Amino acid sequence: MRAQFGQLFEYDPSTADPLPVLPPDVGEDDMFRHPIGTIFVKQRQGPEVEVDTLPWVMQHLKPLKAAGPFGDRYEHYKIMPQSFVHWLVQTALNGQLSDGARFIWQSGLLHAGDK
Repeated sequence: MRAQFGQLFEYDPSTADPLPVLPPDVGEDDMFRHPIGTIFVKQRQGPEVEVDTLPWVMQHLKPLKAAGPFGDRYEHYKIMPQSFVHWLVQTALNGQLSDGARFIWQSGLLHAGDK
């Protein structure tokens, strides 16, 4: 069964479609940025409340879930300084991961970032 899963979910970068060429100013132009802002959260009663996205998501991560390729779970991210987690997420969202980190992220079956 493990071999079947390996064949089904194996990531081979040589068979992946090539990514389009990025514009030269992609790292400098705000149009290409994906900031982590705020979200609206429903309350039990009353109107929706606007809250900062990252702290809300971090508080609502369920324990013992989402093991990554290194065995990292939500608990690992919850104990990291939020400023560091924010930097990690911003780096991933804005396409600034190194090739090695991108490969590891894409080869994982499920990550906290996928949710």
